[in-house]
Amino acid sequence: MEGIEEVTCIKCNGTQMNKKGLPCRKCNGRGTLVSRELSAMAALIRQEVEDYCYSSFKKLFTEHVEKRQAEQAEEVHHGIICDGCEANPIKGVRFMSSVQADTDFCEVCARKSENNQYPLVKVRKHGQAPHKLICQYLPKGRVAPPTAPARPQNYHVDLDNHAWERQGPQAAAS
Repeated sequence: MEGIEEVTCIKCNGTQMNKKGLPCRKCNGRGTLVSRELSAMAALIRQEVEDYCYSSFKKLFTEHVEKRQAEQAEEVHHGIICDGCEANPIKGVRFMSSVQADTDFCEVCARKSENNQYPLVKVRKHGQAPHKLICQYLPKGRVAPPTAPARPQNYHVDLDNHAWERQGPQAAAS
């Protein structure tokens, strides 16, 4: 029968036996019932539960995101000046350049294409900014040979002292 599904027996709860240990008379010992009405009711209940779960989760998730965005907008990065618009201090999310020392942007300036020359590190809370970064890249103008993999040069970036230096075996050779 098309559109009709088997539903667990409501009398024996699918065990196929009644309380006396005999085969269930409601489902004839099969553990399931085949009924157009029960099938329609099960489909309706299943859809209602799915809709309720979806709407409840969507509401909870939206509230959570709005709360986090409101908290983030109130975050102040004291002593940090945006290199794009000169905002002092930066409010909200702070973006640090992963290559250029002491280069920071606010959310608005970080979205501008001229500030996206290098990857930016997103800093959500004032005290969570990294103090040191180690970046690997191939120097400008240098192309790796096609047969050998590129050997990146290591640079140590000290954000506290606004300095960077070469590290590793290449530093000793140069």
